[in-house]
Amino acid sequence: MLEDISKLKVFYSLCDIQSLQRDFRIFPVSAMNMQEVYAQFHPSQKEVSFSNMIKCFFDIELDKIVRLADWRIRPLHRDMIQYASNDTHFLLRCWDHAKELAVRSNFDLVSFQFPQSIKQVGKLYMFPKIRNPSCV
Repeated sequence: MLEDISKLKVFYSLCDIQSLQRDFRIFPVSAMNMQEVYAQFHPSQKEVSFSNMIKCFFDIELDKIVRLADWRIRPLHRDMIQYASNDTHFLLRCWDHAKELAVRSNFDLVSFQFPQSIKQVGKLYMFPKIRNPSCV
């Protein structure tokens, strides 16, 4: 699904895409990077936090304390499930809001973002080379 070019994928940042590449060998295509999209409307803020993006777009303060929890523990606590659900919900709301802003400002967001996406996704994650101390 993430490698299907006909489906648009919305990510918060390039780090999310790199994590999928590094950890799961998944290479998303047709991906929108919301940090890049946000920067088009707020050029002075290149790397905005997700919470700040939500605050700016919707004037909503998100409680992000749960992100510090141990996500390896199963089953996940209901607060953790709600946190993850909110992130997904608000990420898609941010994308919808950005599309509305683009229409109002006569800006072709998709034409701008797809070349950016291709460049970003094309930067495959490279595992660091570990030198064997016995071979030095």
